[in-house]
Amino acid sequence: MRSKKADQILRDIEQYFHFLIERGYKIQEVKELPMENWLVALSLDNRVIVIYAEQAEIGVLFSTLDSNLDYRVGLEGMIYYLSNGKTFVGKLEKSFFNARKRAFERLSSLLKEYFDQITPYFGADYERYKHEIMLAQQKYLDIFLDKYIPKQKRRDWE
Repeated sequence: MRSKKADQILRDIEQYFHFLIERGYKIQEVKELPMENWLVALSLDNRVIVIYAEQAEIGVLFSTLDSNLDYRVGLEGMIYYLSNGKTFVGKLEKSFFNARKRAFERLSSLLKEYFDQITPYFGADYERYKHEIMLAQQKYLDIFLDKYIPKQKRRDWE
């Protein structure tokens, strides 16, 4: 029996990401994690799309069923890769009013817009592109950290 929280997560996924289910993706896993974190994995063939919440941020990751977890790449990093570094998708401005809804709307809109460009990279040719996708993901994360995380806080992490 699923919890109320898991039911709400699935309702949100079905509401905002219904186009994935319409394209044949199946919910593979729903996992509630500590501290209000969660993840939902959807798969089709060898492709995996993970929609997750971590520290009140909602995100989308791409992978393949047989790849190592280290090789998951975020939606924003894939957009950065596809644009050859020209498109940087920043953070959604914090707002207490409808923050969850706004995050879901933003991510589903971005995913719809780039879906047909992204998914081929996680098909049969994944191994061919994996290294350069991960380099772009790292470059995106470096820019993200420079833009949003104060230098002092970053030094404290190191």
